[in-house]
Amino acid sequence: MGVGPRILCLETSTRNCSVALFEDDRCLFGLEEAPLPLVHSDRLHPLIDEVLGSVHCPYAKLKAIAVGMGPGSYTGLRIGLSAAKGLCFALGIPLLPLSSLEILLHTQWERESQLRQKPATHYYPMIDARRMEVYTAGFDALGQRLYADRPMILEEELPHPVGRCFGDGSFKARSLLEPLGFEVLDGPLPSARSAGRLIQKAWTDNAFADLTTADPEYLKEFRSGKPAH
Repeated sequence: MGVGPRILCLETSTRNCSVALFEDDRCLFGLEEAPLPLVHSDRLHPLIDEVLGSVHCPYAKLKAIAVGMGPGSYTGLRIGLSAAKGLCFALGIPLLPLSSLEILLHTQWERESQLRQKPATHYYPMIDARRMEVYTAGFDALGQRLYADRPMILEEELPHPVGRCFGDGSFKARSLLEPLGFEVLDGPLPSARSAGRLIQKAWTDNAFADLTTADPEYLKEFRSGKPAH
């Protein structure tokens, strides 16, 4: 059996600056740092160098770059996508765009597997936005979408049906959702190391982004003022 394509994944939609190298859907090595405030501009490229160096993989061996396109931190997403585009242009390889909420879903599933936690019937990854707002999406237990990535003001709208909420935005929902029967967890943060199945599907489907027009999935317009991330 031949060696599968080596694909580098970057995930920077939250304070977690995460890098992982995959062969097919198998993570060869990954690193991440989650400090506050964001230091993605200083740490992303050193993490990339360290990940590739740890498995002796030269840049020329990469077949594609996968990147979490958001939603999430405006600053983090710009840094991650800029780095991904730069590598793709320099190496002449394609860009695989991934939903950061789907990456978060797979991160949660990996945590459940490690903890031998009983699966939920419905899943709601939540990435922190401003005030009582989160970026979220709905999935069933097989990962089929209930609805698309969207911003949600929790005081005006709630996810449905009842399920498991998680991510760095889930704490905002606790007082509103737990009385209704939702399970609200603390964390995790989306991790590039959990994106293997998403990467393999995107690669198999040739779901490449246009390097000249690809933009982060902000989902809402930037608002000036004190950053939320």
